[in-house]
Amino acid sequence: MKNRNHLGEILVKAGLLSQAALDAFSADQPGSLATPLATALLDRGLVDDRDLARALSQELSVPWVSLARAEPGRSVLSLVPRDVAERHTLVPVYVRREGLAPPTLYVATVDPTREEGLYTVAIFSGMAVRPLVAPRSEIRAAITRWYQRRSADERPTLPAVSVSEADLDDLRAFGAL
Repeated sequence: MKNRNHLGEILVKAGLLSQAALDAFSADQPGSLATPLATALLDRGLVDDRDLARALSQELSVPWVSLARAEPGRSVLSLVPRDVAERHTLVPVYVRREGLAPPTLYVATVDPTREEGLYTVAIFSGMAVRPLVAPRSEIRAAITRWYQRRSADERPTLPAVSVSEADLDDLRAFGAL
């Protein structure tokens, strides 16, 4: 619920949604807290995916990335199985190595306040994960384009698991998020 409220505040502050519209939308969605707010608003056409990405990038100081010309290598794509990418609407973009520090995986996501997906990617990749913001339409197109050549040795994934705030705090302290 915390992330949902935070995202709503960002959208109101950016002028993409009025407080009244957010309140009305939230009242219509009492049982669907499992659906990410960004997804629900985009599905209903209440916000534009590029405007959403721009507002999140600016408000959260998370870099924006265009996926139109990006092409991560197979080794980067193998860090995040396709079903994880689809379930969390995110894609791995690149791995950055600085000196002797452990590598960091940069992941494009629709909503960097949704830490469950970043947590899942950190577990699969075994790396610290940093978010980048991209429009949902570009992420979906990238998933289709980048994962089209499915490999027979693709790692199976686990079902989605619930992550507690304490787990997320531990990961933040560890530097994985």
